[in-house]
Amino acid sequence: MSMIRRRASCTTPELESKLIAHRNKILGVWAAERMGMMGEVAVEYALGLVGTAAKDRDDTALVKKICADMRARGYPIAENDVGRQLAACADQARAELHDPKS
Repeated sequence: MSMIRRRASCTTPELESKLIAHRNKILGVWAAERMGMMGEVAVEYALGLVGTAAKDRDDTALVKKICADMRARGYPIAENDVGRQLAACADQARAELHDPKS
């Protein structure tokens, strides 16, 4: 279940989808930068996470994927660290999309 859904169950499904997609894009850019990706490669990685998570809506799977991707590129990171960043990205997405529940 999505962190955004848990935080604000009265968020409309459309807004929830936008928040999750934006949060995952922000997280993807963060992860891409830490893996040394730049430019179009970083954007493609971030957008790939948006598409992956849109299908699953499972934050745990998203965190595990990012950890595996980072480990494969030589940048090991703990799931807890990615989870904390996911929460920060959720807050940022809410602020940027002007969700009144933030």
